[in-house]
Amino acid sequence: DFYFARLGAAYVRQERWEPALRSLERAAAIAPDNPVHRYALADILILFADGERARQEVAGAGPLDEYALDGLRRWRARSGVIPLTDAGMLPAYEAEIAPPGTAPFGYMARGEEP
Repeated sequence: DFYFARLGAAYVRQERWEPALRSLERAAAIAPDNPVHRYALADILILFADGERARQEVAGAGPLDEYALDGLRRWRARSGVIPLTDAGMLPAYEAEIAPPGTAPFGYMARGEEP
Protein backbone atom coordinates (compact mmCIF):
# COMPACT_ATOMS: atom_id res chain seq x y z
CA ASP A 1 0.00 0.00 0.00
CA PHE A 2 2.83 2.43 0.86
CA TYR A 3 4.42 1.82 -2.54
CA PHE A 4 1.21 2.67 -4.40
CA ALA A 5 0.63 5.80 -2.30
CA ARG A 6 4.16 7.04 -3.04
CA LEU A 7 3.74 6.14 -6.70
CA GLY A 8 0.47 8.09 -6.75
CA ALA A 9 2.23 11.15 -5.32
CA ALA A 10 4.92 10.86 -8.00
CA TYR A 11 2.27 10.69 -10.71
CA VAL A 12 0.49 13.74 -9.27
CA ARG A 13 3.77 15.67 -9.27
CA GLN A 14 4.08 14.81 -12.99
CA GLU A 15 0.41 15.72 -13.56
CA ARG A 16 -0.31 12.18 -14.76
CA TRP A 17 -3.80 12.07 -13.29
CA GLU A 18 -5.12 8.71 -14.55
CA PRO A 19 -2.13 6.68 -13.26
CA ALA A 20 -2.27 8.67 -10.01
CA LEU A 21 -5.92 7.75 -9.57
CA ARG A 22 -5.26 4.06 -10.28
CA SER A 23 -2.31 3.98 -7.86
CA LEU A 24 -4.27 5.58 -5.05
CA GLU A 25 -7.27 3.35 -5.66
CA ARG A 26 -4.92 0.39 -5.36
CA ALA A 27 -3.37 1.73 -2.13
CA ALA A 28 -6.84 2.26 -0.64
CA ALA A 29 -7.96 -1.22 -1.72
CA ILE A 30 -4.90 -2.90 -0.20
CA ALA A 31 -5.19 -1.01 3.09
CA PRO A 32 -8.80 0.21 3.44
CA ASP A 33 -8.23 1.02 7.12
CA ASN A 34 -5.44 3.49 6.29
CA PRO A 35 -7.18 6.88 6.30
CA VAL A 36 -4.25 8.65 4.61
CA HIS A 37 -4.76 6.65 1.42
CA ARG A 38 -8.45 7.44 1.39
CA TYR A 39 -7.90 11.17 1.91
CA ALA A 40 -5.22 11.20 -0.80
CA LEU A 41 -7.62 9.38 -3.12
CA ALA A 42 -10.25 12.02 -2.32
CA ASP A 43 -7.77 14.72 -3.36
CA ILE A 44 -7.42 13.11 -6.79
CA LEU A 45 -11.14 12.42 -7.14
CA ILE A 46 -11.76 16.14 -6.72
CA LEU A 47 -9.47 16.80 -9.66
CA PHE A 48 -11.71 14.44 -11.66
CA ALA A 49 -14.76 16.43 -10.47
CA ASP A 50 -16.07 13.44 -8.52
CA GLY A 51 -16.95 15.25 -5.31
CA GLU A 52 -19.52 12.68 -4.24
CA ARG A 53 -17.03 9.80 -4.34
CA ALA A 54 -14.44 12.01 -2.63
CA ARG A 55 -16.90 12.65 0.22
CA GLN A 56 -17.55 8.91 0.47
CA GLU A 57 -13.82 8.18 0.76
CA VAL A 58 -13.36 10.79 3.48
CA ALA A 59 -16.46 9.66 5.36
CA GLY A 60 -15.22 6.06 5.20
CA ALA A 61 -11.81 7.09 6.48
CA GLY A 62 -13.23 8.88 9.51
CA PRO A 63 -11.35 11.45 11.58
CA LEU A 64 -7.57 11.51 11.38
CA ASP A 65 -5.47 11.13 14.51
CA GLU A 66 -2.23 13.14 14.77
CA TYR A 67 -0.15 10.35 13.21
CA ALA A 68 -2.44 10.02 10.18
CA LEU A 69 -2.77 13.79 9.88
CA ASP A 70 1.01 14.04 9.67
CA GLY A 71 1.04 11.27 7.05
CA LEU A 72 -1.51 13.18 4.98
CA ARG A 73 0.55 16.37 5.25
CA ARG A 74 3.59 14.46 3.97
CA TRP A 75 1.61 12.89 1.09
CA ARG A 76 0.27 16.29 0.05
CA ALA A 77 3.73 17.83 0.26
CA ARG A 78 5.20 15.02 -1.88
CA SER A 79 2.49 15.41 -4.50
CA GLY A 80 3.51 19.03 -4.92
CA VAL A 81 0.57 20.24 -6.96
CA ILE A 82 -2.47 19.76 -4.77
CA PRO A 83 -3.61 23.34 -4.04
CA LEU A 84 -3.27 24.10 -0.34
CA THR A 85 -4.63 26.90 1.79
CA ASP A 86 -2.41 29.25 3.73
CA ALA A 87 -2.62 26.81 6.63
CA GLY A 88 -0.59 24.43 4.47
CA MET A 89 -2.81 21.47 5.22
CA LEU A 90 -6.28 21.72 3.78
CA PRO A 91 -6.89 21.96 0.06
CA ALA A 92 -8.66 25.18 -0.80
CA TYR A 93 -11.56 23.28 -2.40
CA GLU A 94 -12.60 21.35 0.71
CA ALA A 95 -15.03 23.96 2.00
CA GLU A 96 -16.57 24.27 -1.45
CA ILE A 97 -17.49 20.61 -1.89
CA ALA A 98 -18.93 19.88 1.53
CA PRO A 99 -22.65 19.24 1.15
CA PRO A 100 -24.95 21.82 2.78
CA GLY A 101 -25.27 21.32 6.51
CA THR A 102 -22.14 19.18 6.87
CA ALA A 103 -18.59 19.88 7.94
CA PRO A 104 -15.96 20.49 5.28
CA PHE A 105 -13.29 17.80 5.04
CA GLY A 106 -10.91 19.89 7.12
CA TYR A 107 -13.13 19.67 10.15
CA MET A 108 -13.53 15.94 9.61
CA ALA A 109 -9.77 15.55 9.40
CA ARG A 110 -9.36 17.18 12.78
CA GLY A 111 -12.37 15.45 14.36
CA GLU A 112 -13.95 18.83 15.18
CA GLU A 113 -17.45 20.14 14.78
CA PRO A 114 -17.96 23.02 12.34
